[in-house]
Amino acid sequence: MLYFNATPSLHEVIEMESGVEDKFLRELRSFSSLLLINIAFSGVAMALGVALAVANIQALLSGWNALNLAVSAAGVAGFVLAMRWLVSVVELFDGVDEIRDEYARENGGKDRRVLAGLVARLAAHYRSNRKTISRVILLTRAAGLCFVANGVFVLLQSALNGQAEWAGLAGAVAAAVVNFGVGAAGLSVPRFFIGYSRCWEERLEGISHAEERLSGLTGGE
Repeated sequence: MLYFNATPSLHEVIEMESGVEDKFLRELRSFSSLLLINIAFSGVAMALGVALAVANIQALLSGWNALNLAVSAAGVAGFVLAMRWLVSVVELFDGVDEIRDEYARENGGKDRRVLAGLVARLAAHYRSNRKTISRVILLTRAAGLCFVANGVFVLLQSALNGQAEWAGLAGAVAAAVVNFGVGAAGLSVPRFFIGYSRCWEERLEGISHAEERLSGLTGGE
């Protein structure tokens, strides 16, 4: 566990344990993976929203139907929410990408002071977006469960329909495997990310204590 007796603004680290660069890179990859999978999920949600809206609007053109109207409205609402989700995730990803670019530009692994600043920046990015990240984790898990459920549904549908043709059965199994794979990623990535977020919480607590001590020193002068 990393502990900093300094504030991110001062970029001073008194003690850093060995292997800090590897830990920082793993944390960065975990954060990026969470956001990338959410970008993919939001794209799928947007596509589904458009598909529902268009299909039911076309049905409405041929005749009034309250169900088609409700489903098309749900599709439009889903598209709007997915778009907002995408924008929020992209903003988070931009912050992580800036930290990654600075690490590459400054060759942070060779300068422990620079690396300490990057670690603090990553924790600060997490702190300033904590509520949004909590929602992202929840949505990722929900999307993962949906993909797993869809994989089970595909297999059950294939079994109930008595799919006898090899090509049809192989297609159903392939679709189920894809759904299970994406669903597993949606469930596992947040789990690993939460482990790293606990480290950030401890760092932020240490930073807060350091800020209080610094404030007490300056206030007493």
